[in-house]
Amino acid sequence: MNYQLLRKLLLLLALPIWTNLISVAEAKTTKIQRIVLTGNRILTDNEIRKIMKTQVGKDFDKTELQEDFDRIVAQFYELGCRFARIDKERLLIKQFDRGLYLHIHIDEGVIGKITVEGNHRTQTDVIVRELILKVGTVYFYDEELESERILRRKSYLSEAEIISKWQPETMQVHIHVRVNEAWTLIPTLDLPAFSKEQSSMLIRLSESNVFGSGNGYQFRFQQIREAQQKTRNLLSVGYQIPRTFGTHLNTIGRYTQKAEGDSWIIGLSYPLYSLKSKWGADFSISESVDELYWYKGGSPVGSFIRNRYLYSGQVIRSFGTKTNKSQIGLWTNSYTSRYHESESVSTKNTSYIPDDQRLEFIGISMAKQNASFIRTRHLNQMGRIEDIPLGYTYGTKIGRSLMWLGSNRSQTQLSFFAQHFYRTSHQLYLNSQSELLSQIHNGVIEAAILIVSFRLIKKNFHNQSLAIQLSTNSTFGSASNRQNQVLLGGSNGLRGYPLRRFDGDNNLILNIESRGLYWENDWLILGSIIFFDVGHIWTKGNFLSSRVKRSVGAGLRLSSPKLNYRVYRLEFSYPLDLPGRQSKFPVVNYSVGHLF
Repeated sequence: MNYQLLRKLLLLLALPIWTNLISVAEAKTTKIQRIVLTGNRILTDNEIRKIMKTQVGKDFDKTELQEDFDRIVAQFYELGCRFARIDKERLLIKQFDRGLYLHIHIDEGVIGKITVEGNHRTQTDVIVRELILKVGTVYFYDEELESERILRRKSYLSEAEIISKWQPETMQVHIHVRVNEAWTLIPTLDLPAFSKEQSSMLIRLSESNVFGSGNGYQFRFQQIREAQQKTRNLLSVGYQIPRTFGTHLNTIGRYTQKAEGDSWIIGLSYPLYSLKSKWGADFSISESVDELYWYKGGSPVGSFIRNRYLYSGQVIRSFGTKTNKSQIGLWTNSYTSRYHESESVSTKNTSYIPDDQRLEFIGISMAKQNASFIRTRHLNQMGRIEDIPLGYTYGTKIGRSLMWLGSNRSQTQLSFFAQHFYRTSHQLYLNSQSELLSQIHNGVIEAAILIVSFRLIKKNFHNQSLAIQLSTNSTFGSASNRQNQVLLGGSNGLRGYPLRRFDGDNNLILNIESRGLYWENDWLILGSIIFFDVGHIWTKGNFLSSRVKRSVGAGLRLSSPKLNYRVYRLEFSYPLDLPGRQSKFPVVNYSVGHLF
């Protein structure tokens, strides 16, 4: 039982409600006998008394008390309680023979009402449930900012703004949410590539806000044709419930039908929903059938079918503050992979086909993040407000498969990732990312891939920007067991060249883009792009044996606030170093999203 709180309540009940405030001049003695604090939940009594000059045993000073009030409010303000105040109507100064009694009531700023404006299709409670701010809790400014970031991540909203106001009538905080809804039922016909080497047709129907519930489904049909390969068809349907039973439990299910076999996945996850979330977990079970190709000189030299059965799960615990966080997790993976040669590409060389595997992993993960969010526009997207985490994030993940757990071999998986985002005062954004994935057996690295990228974006006047990226992929380990192939071509960072035209063990790519924005309203955002790509790919020890490949091009960029600011690109690119006879016509490519 909280005896201190009980004593406060009994004392207040014992005092006559009609007690009049007295002045210092009327007091028989100016000594303060007792100070009672009420209403404070965020700061304890001792924390408040430490910043007060008004103390028990000292002479009462009205000016000094007012200064204490200012310091108390300022302390709450620093914590984010921007509506905290001293309730002067409930301030009580009572004269006793032995001295003065002070009762100070602190109103920390409790949320009394939440209203939503702009949602015509989305249910109001669907938006309210995403807020960190809740009715009956104390208002915090950082929770308002985080609630906005959460809403902006929702596919069914294109914009979100929160306005908080103090309501004198109710003596509470009113939270007003303004949103703009995006079109969520989106039929799509994509023709990403037009060339003799590759073509693709994609028909997709997606809905991310079924009946205004926030649930989503997707129907997808894709037909892919590549040179020297048979035409492949893919049919996929999926459904997602991000807030199962009104909780933060995310449920997803997807089924995919392909010529080589059927694939499906069922997943449950409880994410670290907010910066103050302490626990997260996820579990999934899946079966996948894929046809994988091995390329040489842009043409497939072999193919194989991979059947994989996967069970995975993890639990994560988060520690620290909202801007300086640490995470530790326990994870497990259990998968069985079987490989066999496909009939798509006839070859007698089967060395590229991995061995069958059954691996039961248990492991641990650790991560560290020190970042604070800023708002900007026209950085990674067009038009919309972007929440960028300035600072660093890094982590590692290690696991071990053991034969006594059912694995057919003992093996270690080790991965590492790091990211750093920095902004100068001159609108220069610097972003670095790196990731290492490795597979170790008997102390020998069998397969590993290292991915590193450095990105620079300089925002200029009139929404013009210069974007530069330098990236590299490197593989090492036993070639017979390596499942990752480094490629260079159309969709691998070197526009204008055939898809997967060049192969090797390492690549180095430089992309330079000048991005412009010329038209923007509530329905349409129109921009342009001029680019220059440089790519180099080589095998081990043969860095100088192959020539650098270059390409230039230009294109249009299109986006719409009604489509959640997706970036659509139509580009015309021309290769400068294509082996053999050069084409007189540029390569036309249509895609969604920035290249980097």
